[in-house]
Amino acid sequence: MEPQAVPMRMMQADALRDFTAAAFRAVGVPADQAADAAHVLVWANLHGVDTHGVRNLKKFYIDGINSGMIT
Repeated sequence: MEPQAVPMRMMQADALRDFTAAAFRAVGVPADQAADAAHVLVWANLHGVDTHGVRNLKKFYIDGINSGMIT
């Protein structure tokens, strides 16, 4: 059985940046640092470096903060 493709969704960069910053703030990241981190992740996506972009938000960053691996 072949893996099924996940449908791609398009989103305005500003909305994605706002969402990403809000996710960081929700786990206790100060607003200025959340905005900086969101900017960097969205920048990566906008420049075609998706491996370093927002796809890492939950599994790497949010989970890492929640587990104490990222402080």
